[in-house]
Amino acid sequence: MDNPNNELKRKARFAGFLYLIIVILGFYGIMFVPSQIQVIGDVTATFNNLLEKEFLFRTAIFAHLVNTVVFTIMVLVFYRLFGNINTFLAKLMVAFVIVHISFEFGAEVLNYSALLIAKGQFLNSIELVQRQEWVYLFLRTSKFGSVGLSIAFWGLWLIPLGILVYRSGFIPKTFGVLLLLGGMAYIIESIFFILYPIPGNILLSLLFVFYAIAEISFMLWLLIKGVKNTNYTDNTVT
Repeated sequence: MDNPNNELKRKARFAGFLYLIIVILGFYGIMFVPSQIQVIGDVTATFNNLLEKEFLFRTAIFAHLVNTVVFTIMVLVFYRLFGNINTFLAKLMVAFVIVHISFEFGAEVLNYSALLIAKGQFLNSIELVQRQEWVYLFLRTSKFGSVGLSIAFWGLWLIPLGILVYRSGFIPKTFGVLLLLGGMAYIIESIFFILYPIPGNILLSLLFVFYAIAEISFMLWLLIKGVKNTNYTDNTVT
């Protein structure tokens, strides 16, 4: 006879696997590729990099879009895992994810538009210098939207998730606390980005380490362990 926790473990490990995909695709599409394209403060270099590394840039757009689809599936798995613990918090978690995803898709529209402008398919009647400035503006605006502003909603969805994990009984409370603190760290970073945009701020680096530890440790627990061996009954929301 199967352990009654087996189905719960499968769902938790599936969520962990999806989280791993998000981490990999997010790093590639949001951090690695932009670092190869954008040169902060240098409009011409950014423009030339975009044209020279067009395919790399396109793969980042594709990776980011796939990332948002995987994120949608993952949060629904979490909803099934935790929905019976507190329906309101589970729905709030999903709602914050939906808002976050809207930022992500909007950012990729800007990225694709920047590429079309760089290739001369839009605004080709204006001078090259102006086209370069438009491309730089679109790329930076995309970055602001997908990272600077939307991370507030990434932090907000982690807060109800952290509470649900803490109350679940089948995942260690430590991860609930870490997710709560990690969510707050994201929100603080977004506030600093909007109100106190200081490049190289050491506080932002510390916040990154903080929420990275929270999410990666939670992801690894889900992948390796799934859930604790308890007598918890799986009455997940359908």
